[in-house]
Amino acid sequence: MIPLPPLGDQTQIAYFLNQKTAQIDSLIADKEKLIVLLEEQRQSLITESVTKGLNPNANMKESGVEWIGKIPDHWEMKKFSYCVSIANGQVDPRQEPYSDMILIAPNHIESGSGSLLKTETASEQGADSGKYLCKKGEVIYSKIRPGLRKACIAPSECICSADMYPMKVHRMLKSEFLLWLLLSDNFTQFALLESDRVAMPKINRESLSQIRIPIPPLNEQELIIDLISTKMHEIKELVDELKVQIQKLTEYRQSLIFEAVTGKIDVRDAAEEVVTS
Repeated sequence: MIPLPPLGDQTQIAYFLNQKTAQIDSLIADKEKLIVLLEEQRQSLITESVTKGLNPNANMKESGVEWIGKIPDHWEMKKFSYCVSIANGQVDPRQEPYSDMILIAPNHIESGSGSLLKTETASEQGADSGKYLCKKGEVIYSKIRPGLRKACIAPSECICSADMYPMKVHRMLKSEFLLWLLLSDNFTQFALLESDRVAMPKINRESLSQIRIPIPPLNEQELIIDLISTKMHEIKELVDELKVQIQKLTEYRQSLIFEAVTGKIDVRDAAEEVVTS
């Protein structure tokens, strides 16, 4: 059984809902566009900071690497394997203590932000294949589908999916700086080109070890890390607030439709205004 108003009332309800839902949809679309712009701003901030530095007036020099371009004159270019060690050897997640450790996989990481969405132990996930052991503070980078930009800092001693690389930085490099470099547009473009050369889209250990990356002085790395962290927090707050607003508008849209078609609200006068205007 469904409520069936007279045809004239049906027409008025339809006119009213067409107008109101169009207005709500327009508001939602504007907020979604703003989220996209904020995410683009985030990516631009990361990329510019880790390849050009914070001083727009700094003297620049050619890096000698096409995907990086020019870098500040006082920065160095170092081979990846000289700055970073990628873990070898896997552990059995079914055995203690690994079964009780957090297991990080690509689906646990938010694209592009370096944030963990959730944490689960290996036993909670029913893991049964080999995983890498990660130390607290190491960078974990997903070698699969690099365009998704999945990377994070290990929050504690944990294990990670075999689809990811645990990376330990050497003295001249900060973990957080490496994280932002891996999430930059420039590095992602390089990783995509490398991944296209194999059947499964991924960047292999050998290709990664051979590349050269920009290395600012440690004190400058810290300033870059602080700036990015602050701005990322501000952008995340704005995006989260916009998502809440979108959710409320979506719920209001559904409520308005339900109340109008079930006669909970009388929209006839409002509909007449829509028709005559």
